[in-house]
Amino acid sequence: MSYKKWILKYKWLQEEIVDVNNLLEIYVKEFNQNFEDNPDIEKIRQQAINEEKIENLKEEQEEQEETIKEDKPGKKLYKQLSKIYHPDRKTGDEDKFKLISKLYKSGNILGLILEATELDFNVKDYIEDIDHDFFEKNCNELEEEIISSKNTLAWHWSTMPEKAKNDFKSYILKTQPIKERK
Repeated sequence: MSYKKWILKYKWLQEEIVDVNNLLEIYVKEFNQNFEDNPDIEKIRQQAINEEKIENLKEEQEEQEETIKEDKPGKKLYKQLSKIYHPDRKTGDEDKFKLISKLYKSGNILGLILEATELDFNVKDYIEDIDHDFFEKNCNELEEEIISSKNTLAWHWSTMPEKAKNDFKSYILKTQPIKERK
């Protein structure tokens, strides 16, 4: 697949994420009209979330340290974008600089290419050394985010037929740390 097709696929997936997240927000509200968290379980869940966040931050820091040490695909493109967006430059934009840094560190080549196309860069000059596996990886990450959103209880609850909700409600109440809202 040409890089232009990868870019189109990536853009489509970005828009799909926006649509899915908007729907999920509605579905969560609908779900919360029927169910509520068990308060005792919520404390335990929050503690687990906090512990997971700390672990994720440690892993992220280690990954960033490794990223700095190694040459990544898209480095030339990242350097050119950095020259434009660095906050110390006249053309600097701190938010854009943070964005492209995050994209580069995470290996999101397609995200960098999209930023470059906004500036009318001839991206062909920068992508010749990039393996198309990176493009596929970037799109797969977005697809996984979409799947993850669609695999929530709220999504299933809101998209299932009304006649199946009673059985699903029984299943939820038996298997999840929530209770029915009265």
